[in-house]
Amino acid sequence: MKNKLIYIKQKFNIEITETSIKPVDSTKFVGVSKDAFKIYIIKYETDVLYIGITKTYLSSRFTLGFNATKAVGHNGYHGYKWIKSHKGKRLNLIVITFLNMTTKTDRELVETIEAELVFQVRQKFNKWPECQNEIHFYNNGKEVVEFSEKLFKEII
Repeated sequence: MKNKLIYIKQKFNIEITETSIKPVDSTKFVGVSKDAFKIYIIKYETDVLYIGITKTYLSSRFTLGFNATKAVGHNGYHGYKWIKSHKGKRLNLIVITFLNMTTKTDRELVETIEAELVFQVRQKFNKWPECQNEIHFYNNGKEVVEFSEKLFKEII
């Protein structure tokens, strides 16, 4: 990695209602930047359900996933599996915002970290995240793997 990654970690409790996915303890996902890439992890108790990436507001990303889950699927996208399987349950959301990752060229690096985190779940728990649909693999070097392993230990 050329640049040191600057990131913040945040945790929220979320719930799936009839109309949306929302934080339990506040009205918004406070402090989560819109302009930086984020990796978000959805957990139920100790089970990792899903690891994703976004650059938009989390509320916008979750609305897209929620609405697609209700529909037949637009352009092949069917939303989040964890919405149907965990409706009415309190879930944990962990957000890692990479403050200095904001450009299109940064996306591949953040997707690499996402994939490495998914792989770490597979290694530690002997199963993939329950509701993971896909991951994108890139060979971005040993430093990214080491960073991802360190981050995994911090958040899981």
